Amino acid sequence: MHLLPSVVEMPCLGLLDSSPFTSLLFLHLSVVFLYPSPSAAGNCWLQKAANGRCRGLLQSGVSREECCRHGRPGDAWTAQEVSSGLLFRWLVFSKGAPDCIPCRDSCEGVQCGPGRRCKTSRRGSPRCACAPLCKRSQRKGPVCGADGRTYRHECALLRARCRLRQPDLHAQYAGHCRKSCHDINCPGPTSCLIDQNGDAHCVECSRRPCARRGDGGGSGALCGANGRTYRNLCHLRRAACRHGHAIPVTHTGPCQPT
Repeated sequence: MHLLPSVVEMPCLGLLDSSPFTSLLFLHLSVVFLYPSPSAAGNCWLQKAANGRCRGLLQSGVSREECCRHGRPGDAWTAQEVSSGLLFRWLVFSKGAPDCIPCRDSCEGVQCGPGRRCKTSRRGSPRCACAPLCKRSQRKGPVCGADGRTYRHECALLRARCRLRQPDLHAQYAGHCRKSCHDINCPGPTSCLIDQNGDAHCVECSRRPCARRGDGGGSGALCGANGRTYRNLCHLRRAACRHGHAIPVTHTGPCQPT
């Protein structure tokens, strides 16, 4: 049995008396330095993969509590405090780290953010799935998205916006995407315009008068594909909105007479 040295046998510590307070203090310091607690540092990972290994290193040298406190659904942790070389071999050659411990086995405490909700996968791990709040009116009839694709209804478009992480994706007009502005009712202040690929879009045409020397979106004369010279980009856009067709720019400067 290992016995701690007495206080009087340790003069280098400057503890020369044997009072109860001094003895308790020395005993505490001896336990701390002679019997250190094991390190709780490990590695935090993005997810536990289907092969049971941790994938996607997020942070090294963290405890499980630190790794799992963020409320992300798929986070996982490994207890080993390993070298950078071994981490590299795990990531490149072993398809992940062994002894992977998922932070959660249910949706309790998971924060998915707006338009998403937590679901449990077949393996029992939680994940955030796209689940936008849709009204009944948003499930009726196809819509044409700003990406030029037809969606079964607006709710399907909202799910695609979430899944593709494209916050600017929105419904342009009701019905299938078309090659003509005929019978297209654009919402609000937007107007129908045929782009250079022949697809119909609802765009907002500025009603502000164009500046004489540019409009901040490009200055100087431009030659349109229709053979006409426009004072600047603003005038070209105004003409396109007025005629309902995009006007491609062939080159900067005035058009050359033919």
